[in-house]
Amino acid sequence: MVTLTEVSSVIYSGNGVTTAFETTFPFVDAEDLIVTEILISTAAETVKTLGIDYSVTGGEYDIGTVTMLLGAPADTKQIRIDRSTPVDQPTDFQETGEFPIATLERQMDRIVMVQQEQRRDVDEVIDNVAALPDSTDLSDAIQAAEDAEAAATAAAASAAAAAASLASILSGGLSSSPV
Repeated sequence: MVTLTEVSSVIYSGNGVTTAFETTFPFVDAEDLIVTEILISTAAETVKTLGIDYSVTGGEYDIGTVTMLLGAPADTKQIRIDRSTPVDQPTDFQETGEFPIATLERQMDRIVMVQQEQRRDVDEVIDNVAALPDSTDLSDAIQAAEDAEAAATAAAASAAAAAASLASILSGGLSSSPV
């Protein structure tokens, strides 16, 4: 699969009728989604619980649907769906046998998802800090957030280089490469 979107979050406005909301972005497991209800008038947020407040269909590296189980959100509320992929590596590649290229590609997709989420989070911090009144301390905080974003970009470039290197190795054939 190719991850063609940089989106890892979506917000819907309630209308008192709609209970099903598309993720618009791929995710792996239902547990990787955070569903938050936002009261528009106060911006108060309530994180909802999977299996009690909402259910999820789809995933497995594809888009899906979040369905609210306790009724449609009123027009005074919004529903935000964020992807939050665990930062782990759940696949154990075996040293012998056929190399599972599809499994490798899925793991690389997970890496991209995590990087997208980190960029989203860093951008949010930058926006929040930039909205605060000016001061020397805030300028330092903004610089630190921008440095973190630069580090995330460098990490993405490093991951891309590693993927290209791996692709080069694989295109040469595994039988001639000692592993």
